[in-house]
Amino acid sequence: MINNWRTSSYTEPNGSCVRIGFTKDQHKRAAIGDTKDPDGPIILLSIDAYMHFVEHMANRGDAGPA
Repeated sequence: MINNWRTSSYTEPNGSCVRIGFTKDQHKRAAIGDTKDPDGPIILLSIDAYMHFVEHMANRGDAGPA
């Protein structure tokens, strides 16, 4: 269960953004979901995969779409 969802401070006023949370089970995974569909599907990543994703996005040099 994920009960500590966070959204970016860059979230659009219409709510268009992803949200991130972390599981509290023994697997300690990162969960990524859509802020506009809180009951919708989520992507679960290992912490290592999530950190790699964050590092990759930080090194892109822009905040635009991929």
